[in-house]
Amino acid sequence: MSDFIIDYLVWGAEVFSVPRNLAQSYSDRVTQLLPPEYWDIIKSVKTKAVAECDQATAKAAWCFETIGRIQDHFIKAFSLMKNDQFYNAWRNLERCEIEIGFLDPHFQDSGNQFGIEHIRNHVPKFQALFPYKLFLSPAFIVRESRCSICKQPFRLRKGCDHKVGEIYNGEICLREITKAELLEVSLVENPVQKYSVLFGPDIKYNYGVVKYVIQGLRSPWQKWDYRRYEIPLEKEPFPGTKRNGPCPCGSGWEYKECCLRKVKFRVHFEVFFEEPTPEDLPSFIEDVKYFVDENTPWL
Repeated sequence: MSDFIIDYLVWGAEVFSVPRNLAQSYSDRVTQLLPPEYWDIIKSVKTKAVAECDQATAKAAWCFETIGRIQDHFIKAFSLMKNDQFYNAWRNLERCEIEIGFLDPHFQDSGNQFGIEHIRNHVPKFQALFPYKLFLSPAFIVRESRCSICKQPFRLRKGCDHKVGEIYNGEICLREITKAELLEVSLVENPVQKYSVLFGPDIKYNYGVVKYVIQGLRSPWQKWDYRRYEIPLEKEPFPGTKRNGPCPCGSGWEYKECCLRKVKFRVHFEVFFEEPTPEDLPSFIEDVKYFVDENTPWL
């Protein structure tokens, strides 16, 4: 099935006129999610398409479902950050990433008419502001996985004819793990699953930078950017030495792995808002701190 057919249906098919207009008016929705009408029409169109074996229309309906979920997750993340529910916002930002990864092979919002490119650009910016550094990463032995479409067991040499990531009857094909054994849980800095943030009674996360940025935005659809750099709190032992060059102390290590590590740094963020910020927002805050009470939210 060609991308041209799907693009034509998404942009021009009359059956999608109402969902199309609702999805294109995303910038009018600051905290409001897509209305039930959006989902009801798509469900009806997809049900009819599947009954008539119209795989192209069913796939276009799936694209609208995915676009809607991405928009709603992004708006939810914005609202949650406004209300100091930072971890739940983090999870919605991750869902945006996952859903965009599902959508990309099938449809590209190259003109940002549905806001997908805005979300793609701003999700990692928000994530970079969060203080999360360590994550739990479980390792499993998968004993059985099945195709999400036909439910047949997946085997390396023999399986069903469904391709992972493709759309069948308006549903994406995935591998569902039905039997697995937990081997270990590791602490990692770059996890596959970002929701597994390390929480504990002695861990307090400073959301000051996130709070500052979210206070400066009136809408999730405003553009903003930042620059991150480190300010040394102590004088460098060998000023002018290249970070990747040999350390002048003669240790044989690179400078960044040797004496430069003895210098303490303070991370500084410089934020740029495209539109004017609220009048009461300070233009600069030194060592901004903002803590909230959090239990272990993912248990």
